Amino acid sequence: MRNLLYIRPDNIGDLIMCTPTLKAIKEQTNARITLLCSPSVLPLLKFLPFVDNHISCRLPWFPCGDSDPDDTLKLVEEIRMRHFDTAIISSVFSQNSLPSALLAYQASIPERVGYCRENPYQLLTKWIPDDEPYTLIRHQVEREIALVEALGIRVHQSDLAIEFPSADAKRLEERLEQYLKAGEESWLVVHPGVSEKKRQYPIRNWRTLLKELGKEFTGPVFISGTASEQDMAEEICSETEGRVHSLCGQLNFGEYLALIGKAKALISVNTSAIHIAAAYKIPTVVLYAQTNPQHTPWNSPSRVLPFAVDCRLASRNWVLQFVHRQHYNGFSGSHSNLEEISMPAAANVMEALRDLLQSV
Repeated sequence: MRNLLYIRPDNIGDLIMCTPTLKAIKEQTNARITLLCSPSVLPLLKFLPFVDNHISCRLPWFPCGDSDPDDTLKLVEEIRMRHFDTAIISSVFSQNSLPSALLAYQASIPERVGYCRENPYQLLTKWIPDDEPYTLIRHQVEREIALVEALGIRVHQSDLAIEFPSADAKRLEERLEQYLKAGEESWLVVHPGVSEKKRQYPIRNWRTLLKELGKEFTGPVFISGTASEQDMAEEICSETEGRVHSLCGQLNFGEYLALIGKAKALISVNTSAIHIAAAYKIPTVVLYAQTNPQHTPWNSPSRVLPFAVDCRLASRNWVLQFVHRQHYNGFSGSHSNLEEISMPAAANVMEALRDLLQSV
């Protein structure tokens, strides 16, 4: 393995959970690592020093926007021209690795490694039979580690790895001076934005929670998010009497990393923010919609508060539906005989935060 294509064209959080394996590959093989990724993760790559190059693409078998058949054909030729000797195909258990395996096969990459349930025949040269989620469910990090260990690479340090953005942290401190009192060096971060509606924590609950945070937490509280989430942020902090401040759309990605990386704690829905916090060992309370159980904070102080997904928003993926039937307490509004896990109240979140901060 000298010239590796690591295929993971998914979201930022998914890539962050690959960082222990990517780092181990670089340390043990010194291979040139090129990441086949979606455009959404490009701001993160600057802070992953073990990734040497990237190919940004939109593939029709990943939820990353519109794609075009001609673009896929051009991608095959671009990959072929780079003469990779190995392709590692990363996936969650609800994804099929064969489309990516076919891409690598058509691009003439001689070694192709990935999970698969059915026999891949020639598409994979190293086939790891996928027994998730039918006999077990591992954390996504553990799944990634097992994938590369099938190639003889040992991941001795499994912590998530994102380089801390020191230069951006200095700029962030200048931005936040107006909110910080003398001697204050940390803050609380709240991240309410979601990529899928089924992960959403209700706005009325956020408003109650932020009012309580504004009263009890003595330091500043910041809301992180994109510019498109600014209106929501203003709505949920409208009754905090200026004690909670929205930074939605105001930070570059490095400053966003630093905001979380220097926080006293994070309260967030299940999104990339919790994996950034885990990389920096920031205490995190997660409002965790019961979608994929593999993606809780890894190797970091946390409290996970699950809640059921409305059946009208449930995934049509049959593998995930099996997980809900067997491992979760059914869908909200369904006729399941299992007990539904209700939405955590603001009081539950505050209790979890207090308990977490006392334990670290």
